[in-house]
Amino acid sequence: MREKYLLSREKVFTFLVCIMPILHQYASPIPNITLGEIGLIFFTVLGVVEISKKNENISFSSYGLFLYLLLLTSLLSALSQVGSYNINDSIKLFARLFFYFIIIVYIRKLYFNLDLSIRIYRWLATIACVFLFIQVFAFYFLHKIVPSVVNFLPLYNNTSYSLIDFNAVYSQLFRPQSFFLEPGVLAQFLFPALLFSLFKFNQEKKYISVKFALFISISLIATLSAQAIFITLIIWSLWLFSLRKSISVPKKVGISFLVVFVCLSFVILVFNNEPLHKATLGRFVEGTSYDSTGVRVIRGFQVFEQLDIYHKFVGTGYGNVTSYVLDNNITTENDLYGINSNGQRLYNYEYMNTVAYVLVTGGIITFIVFALMFLNLFKNTQGFSQISVVILLIISIYGGTLVSTTWIIFMFYINEGKDELEKKKVNIFRGGLKLENS
Repeated sequence: MREKYLLSREKVFTFLVCIMPILHQYASPIPNITLGEIGLIFFTVLGVVEISKKNENISFSSYGLFLYLLLLTSLLSALSQVGSYNINDSIKLFARLFFYFIIIVYIRKLYFNLDLSIRIYRWLATIACVFLFIQVFAFYFLHKIVPSVVNFLPLYNNTSYSLIDFNAVYSQLFRPQSFFLEPGVLAQFLFPALLFSLFKFNQEKKYISVKFALFISISLIATLSAQAIFITLIIWSLWLFSLRKSISVPKKVGISFLVVFVCLSFVILVFNNEPLHKATLGRFVEGTSYDSTGVRVIRGFQVFEQLDIYHKFVGTGYGNVTSYVLDNNITTENDLYGINSNGQRLYNYEYMNTVAYVLVTGGIITFIVFALMFLNLFKNTQGFSQISVVILLIISIYGGTLVSTTWIIFMFYINEGKDELEKKKVNIFRGGLKLENS
């Protein structure tokens, strides 16, 4: 009876983790909690009680060290900004940050089922891609816009989405987003599905499916998201590089010709379609009106350059960038974030990519530990989990991930691979000891 109870908890928890990226964009009845977080909060409370009963030693990781150091430097920064430090926003962000940490490091070990998660994730990714192609068909053939969100559910912390005129936006360039608020978020949801379809989980091949990977890749390119297209190319390039020793020369030549043909076809299409050109290459090299790349990639480092020596070492404090830059009159050419329907300029001083945000809010000290955390994860994983470390880092250079569902999903799979590899090493070591003792 107890085994069935434990199995049902595994199934529910695993399903909630996989579907969290879709539900996370909606608000729950509880203030400051998303619809995707409610179930995980319940399992966190359940898990903490279970861990406390076992009286097991709690292991300390580089991830934990990074978070505690970020908290320490934020406290040091707050002491230098008495009266101006945004303590409320900082507390809210730290609460979510440590909540995600507990889920990833501890609760995952109790209730997460890897095999089940990949089956569920594959199913959800398939539905998301099919819905994306329904949107494409409806737009081009029926001239209808199929909405991406459920209208009767309130969105979390996003009042401007309802003001978007999609007819006007899509008249310039149609970029389907399936069940998500934007194509880039859909892309981040699909990347893990692409990764486990191409790369072995440690030495396990049963999740690999090149056909499914092609299906996901076509869907990613169909979003016309610059992030989706370039990271998809990176993933396939890493996959081809991983096969360099295992495939014959004729296959290598055939694959090379196919890759060159696809890339050339896409480049020709991009340069002959102005909206598509602006939405992809133009975002990086021309600073077009579609551009958010400057805000995402560059601005954070520009802010860091203008910090004084003390705050370059300890940071502005996590969640306190807006207060700090306004108090110290720090501006950059990338501060403009958007314009609302009334023509009013909207600034989001807090938003920048994760790597830059850690550097600005935690300073050089915390940033070094953050970099070492990624290095540690890379060194202690292999196959799918190791490539996931690389892709998560690339996404973190491009956008905000630290308190996102992208971070949770990637860190779940990365740490699953890390833990399984460590178990194998321990078993091999114990096996060796037994042989010696016998």
